[in-house]
Amino acid sequence: MCQILFLLKMIKTYFIKFSENYNPFLENIDIFFTNLILQII
Repeated sequence: MCQILFLLKMIKTYFIKFSENYNPFLENIDIFFTNLILQII
C-alpha cells in the first residue's frame, strides 16, 4: 500500500516538474491522482 502511494507521489512530482508553467494540466493531474488513490483504497 505504502509503495503504491510512494510511486504515485513520484509520478505526480515528475508531472509537476514536467509542466510547471501549465496550471490547468496540473489541476487535472491532481484530480486524476486523487481519484486513482481513492479507487486503490
